[in-house]
Parts: sequence; structure tokens; C-alpha cells
Amino acid sequence: MTRYRICCLWLCLLLLASCAKIVVPTGGPRDVTPPSVSKVEPPSGTTNFNAKQIKISFDEFVELNNPLDNAIFSPPLTENPEFIVSSKTLIVKLKDTLQSNRTYNIVFSDCIKDFTEGNKLSYFHYTFSTGDHVDSFYLRGVVTNAQTLKPESGCFVFLYLQDIDSLPLSTRPDYITKTSSDGRFEFSNVAENSYKVFALKDMNSDLLYNMSGEGIAFADELAVAQKMLPPDTTTVQKSDSMQTKGRSANRGAKLDSTAISLCFFMPADTVQKKLKATNSQKGIYQFPYSLPIFSFEPEVLEGVLPEHFIKQSELGDTVTWYMKTMLTDTVRFVVQPTESTYDTLTVLPFKKSKSSGRSRQRGSEPTQGLTVTSQYAGDLYKPLTLRFSYPIKPVDSFEALLIARKKNGNDTLVKTFSVPDDFVMSLPLPFKLEEKVPYTLLIRDSVFYGYDGLVNDTIKVQFTTKSEKDYGNLAINYLPDQPGMSYVVELLGVKDAVLQRNIITGQQTVSYNNLIPGSYKIKVVEDRNGNGRWDTGNYFKKEQPEIIFFFNKPIEIRGFWDLEETFDFKEVRTDKRN
Repeated sequence: MTRYRICCLWLCLLLLASCAKIVVPTGGPRDVTPPSVSKVEPPSGTTNFNAKQIKISFDEFVELNNPLDNAIFSPPLTENPEFIVSSKTLIVKLKDTLQSNRTYNIVFSDCIKDFTEGNKLSYFHYTFSTGDHVDSFYLRGVVTNAQTLKPESGCFVFLYLQDIDSLPLSTRPDYITKTSSDGRFEFSNVAENSYKVFALKDMNSDLLYNMSGEGIAFADELAVAQKMLPPDTTTVQKSDSMQTKGRSANRGAKLDSTAISLCFFMPADTVQKKLKATNSQKGIYQFPYSLPIFSFEPEVLEGVLPEHFIKQSELGDTVTWYMKTMLTDTVRFVVQPTESTYDTLTVLPFKKSKSSGRSRQRGSEPTQGLTVTSQYAGDLYKPLTLRFSYPIKPVDSFEALLIARKKNGNDTLVKTFSVPDDFVMSLPLPFKLEEKVPYTLLIRDSVFYGYDGLVNDTIKVQFTTKSEKDYGNLAINYLPDQPGMSYVVELLGVKDAVLQRNIITGQQTVSYNNLIPGSYKIKVVEDRNGNGRWDTGNYFKKEQPEIIFFFNKPIEIRGFWDLEETFDFKEVRTDKRN
């Protein structure tokens, strides 16, 4: 065979191989459509209902997503129904005896999804009546967290036909629904009536407010049900059986003046509880309680309690002890957390771990020592401050060396300071600093002795001072809208840290000076009881949580810039529910 024929043969084989290459089909776009209801038996809106089961058929195979939590029956059933999925049909078997002459609603919220892609049917509503008519009134509203002002999702909302304060504690509601991700809720097809409204984060799933730690919300007055809008006849529907009468016109509507606004809150503890005491490091003992402590003066029963520093938290619910001399044996003592109760507590010597620091004498080999950090380094208006991990002993005098690195050479300043005989865990060093100059602060080792037996290593802090151009000023003209009311106004910085707190009772201008450029917020608490802080609500006393609101404009501080704003409270309070 000639070379030419051989080349032709190989070329043909290559062409045949390329033509025979299998290509995987790309297919169409991914299915993102949730299942659609094609038929319901009995139809939604059925009257004189006496069926034992409900069949809901879909246009594709479906499966259920936690139906006991995501399918809401209103009025609530005493016995849970049985849910069965058979190919494209969901069967709901009713096991409960239904009340006579009542309209029932079933809301499926993210409960049904298609089998292949998991696309959820976000909402499906089914209604029926055991009487001769379907109720045609509704109530809607929103639940907002009283502290964060964010929507409270997944919260049960209850309606009661009677106005009795004890009902949420003892009786299951007449109607029930659940808030969506935006905090909104709606009751459809309820009877024409005025209702007591109560919301609950139900921890034990019994539809009763009977457990500590359950957050709640309540309306001060009865809510009047509104007439549902007639169905939208301008849109052709697939099947009348799939629509609830009047529902399509109300679903997703904007909140109006009839909407209910509920403030969700965690009730304050009413019973004093001793929480777990801690001994996180040598010499530090912390005793937390659920409420402010009446008295923590110890009566020693066993052992010897060394002299110690006492620090109580701002809210008065936690006491911290810093020992002047370390415990060597067990100590049992009694304290009085309330006027009528006593607690017996025990503290033990700290058990040193392998990584714990060791004390050292001057001139010995360095070990882990007293932790010293710095604060306000480089700040032009606040003194450089040393912070200690444990209270330190008095120091008559010590030298701090400050080196200024300038273009024409270094300037060195030596200044003498002292530590007073007091509870000292922070120590300001008021040097006079120049703008935009790099500095190094040096303090030799073993100057500061902690009562825990540790001493400091050499302290070295490097920083560059800011200038006046690195700061901005803010002035807020506050215009309260309730004469005689006390307000707590707070300037919030990064991560909502409180930078300045003021109490105002009338029109007033508050200055916020020497602020670092950045974003800030103004928070206001309507301090009804005048105790200088936010207080939660109390259902039994019919007290709503104190109102919190924010300045409704962004506050951006720029360097070397003065900003002035007016905060009119009545403008912020305007109804924003729409």
C-alpha cells in the first residue's frame, strides 16, 4: 500500500472517531417553580363540612416539610391530624371532633415542596365551615421586637373571643396563626367580633403562656375584625375550588390603620435565681444572679475569707471578688440575695493549670506575668491609659519613658507617676503630646505587682498621635414630643457600643465632641419610670416595654468638620408600618 493510501486511511478513521463522539445533552433550565395546586376535595370554602379527610392534588410529585410546625390549623385542633403523601396528592386525615358552626382555616407555610428540586410552595390557604356559611372577616398586623426593632418571625399569634386576662395562661386560643419572616400575620375568615390579641414564642408547644423564658406580646385593647374584600374577578383562576372566598384580595395587602402593632419582649425574671459561679483565673470569683442582689455581705461558716476587692455590675446582678491574698482552703459562707432568702456558697482555691503564669522575683528569669494593655494610645483628647488584668498594689513612684521620634532627632521625656492605695485596674498617664508625632512609651519590668502575685514584663507601647483634623464634632437638637417625659439618649458607635449617654426631659442640645470619623447612630429610650435605663414589659401589670426609637437619618462624621442635626421625636414616631 502506498504511503498516500495509508495517509488517507488514517484520515478517514480520525473523521469517523470524531463523528462518533458522544455528547451529553445540556438539557433545559433548572426547575425553580414550586408545586401548583390542581384540585382540592372537598373544595375550599365548603360549608356544612363533615368530611374525615382533605385531598390536595398538585401538578407534580411532592413531599412535606415538617407539617406539624408549618401547617397551622385555626381554630387549633386538640388532636394532630395525619399527613399522607401519595404521589401527587397530599391527604390530611382529621382525627379531631370539629366544633359545630365554626369556620376553620388551614395555612400551609413552606410546608409543601416538589420532590425533584425541593421548590417550596410558600403559602397555601384552605378554609371550610361546619355551619351554613364561611366567616368573612379578618385581622392583620405585625410583631416587632421591642429592643432590636426587627421583625419577630415564627411567633404564634392568638385570638380570644373573651376579654379575660388569664386566658393566655389557662386556655387554648380560639384562633391561631404564625408570623412570617417580616413579622407580619393575618387571620382570615374569622367571625365578626372584637378579639383579645396575644403573641407567644411557645417553648413547650402547648399554646399556653406558662413557661419561663417564653417571649410575648399583647395588645392593650380589643381588636375589631374587618370585613374581607370581595374576590378579584378581573383575573381568571384555574379552579374556583382552589380559591378561598375573598382571600386573594387580602393576601399580602399593605398594613393600614386597622392593623395591629405588637411589641415582642422577654418578661423580666420575678424570682431571684442563683446562676453558676465562676473562678476563671487565680484570685477572681464571680457570682451572677438573675436579678439585682439585695446584699452580698458574707457571713463565713467555715474557713477564712481573705481580704478582697468587691466590684458589682452596673445592673447590680453580679458581684466579682478580687482576692488581696489567695485562698489556701475551702470557704463556706452565707449571703442574702433577696430580703427574705439566703444562699450558702462555697469557694475553693484556684487550681493552677499547666499554662498558668507564675510569680517571679525581681532579677529572676522572665515568666508569664501580669497582663498590661493600653487604651487611647494616640488619642489627642484622652490620656494614654494602662489597663491591668488584676488589681495592682500601690506604687510610691515609677518612671515612664516617652520617646518622640521627630525629623530632627528623638526627644526623650521621663515622667514620674504613682499608684494610689486603692482598687486600681486602670492607670491614666497624662503626657502632653504633640500632633502627628510617633511616640514610644517604655516602662521597665517588675514595676507593677498584682495582688495575684504576678508582675509586669517590660511595657512598650508605640503609637502616633492624631491631629485636630482627625476629629469631628456633632450637635443634636432634641425636640421631645411628650412634656415631662424622661428620655435616655445614647450615641452608638461601632457594633452599637454606647459612647455617650444623656438624660433629657425637654428641648435640649447635646454636644458630642472629638469623634473619630465614621458612622454613628442615635438611640432614644422613652424612660417612663425615670430609672435611666430600658425596662421590659409585664403582662400581669399591663405594662408594655418602654419604647425605643432611632434617629431616622445616617450620621456620618468627617474629620475637622462640625455637624448639627435636629431630632424631632414626633417625626420618627409616625406610622411606618406600610
